[in-house]
Amino acid sequence: MATDCAKTIAIDMMGGDDGLAVTVPACLQFLNKQSKTRLLLVGDTAQFQAQFSQYTDRVEFIHTDEAVAMDAQPAKALRHQKESSIHLMAQAVKDEQAQAGVSAGNTGALVAISKYILKTVPNIARPALMAQIPARKKGSAWVLDLGANLYWEADQYLQFAQLAAESIKDKSKPTIGLLNIGTELIKGPEVLKEASDLLLEFQEDYSFEYKGFIEPNQIYSGDYDIILCNGLMGNIALKTAEGTFQFMSSYIKDQFKRTPLGMLAGMLAKPSFKRVKDNFSPSKRNGALLLGLTGIVIKSHGGTDVEGFLHAIQCANNQLK
Repeated sequence: MATDCAKTIAIDMMGGDDGLAVTVPACLQFLNKQSKTRLLLVGDTAQFQAQFSQYTDRVEFIHTDEAVAMDAQPAKALRHQKESSIHLMAQAVKDEQAQAGVSAGNTGALVAISKYILKTVPNIARPALMAQIPARKKGSAWVLDLGANLYWEADQYLQFAQLAAESIKDKSKPTIGLLNIGTELIKGPEVLKEASDLLLEFQEDYSFEYKGFIEPNQIYSGDYDIILCNGLMGNIALKTAEGTFQFMSSYIKDQFKRTPLGMLAGMLAKPSFKRVKDNFSPSKRNGALLLGLTGIVIKSHGGTDVEGFLHAIQCANNQLK
């Protein structure tokens, strides 16, 4: 490999709903756009190695024909698939062959395998999935957890608040909101009330500003840099928002097609709608950091397209800056 490339990202080529049909073109696009990052491609090399012939100085390969199925049990994948592309990708990060890893594979398996191989930082039992979302006032915000841990204990909210605040490099004292069914202190389950008390008590020690409970309709307001929630609430909130956006996009498009005047209005509004679509498209913001590991691992949506997987690789690259 060329010695002028200081960074290397390991890619699970076999993961995701569409596997190589998505990962190969995304990696090629990344290499074409980035000149100072190497890729370590893990998978059945007979199926894709030849397509990277023009990048021999920036690409290496680890061969395996074993992939973790998207519906596989995480424990089974951890114990019995140690030659899988997810496992070898995480091992490459552990062995410092790469400084970050990316996978669109089975989320549970990725979390379990990454935790087993890379280990978590002190006081963190399991990593959390943290991703950027669009926000009205500040352009973007971070939300966690998005599905790695369905439920949290009260002290875990404080632990991940600290880790999330530390990971946002451009904010010296990020603001945090705790997702609940209401903003009043009496609302919600006891674990959230206990977590709120801890966040309020220790906010100065951990350099963040806790602003209290927030409701789901405030997630995209831009009033908060970080939205804390357990994996069940976070995953539902994110996928509900994505589904709503897709429904509204289709509905508005159909309304413009109803009349000739509507079609004209649609043509005039097309540039504005494109900007909206680009900002809210899941592909444009694909890639969640497994926060709490000793190494960098990015989880891509399993059903993402080429553009989305490219963005996940770019997320990993940004973490290495």
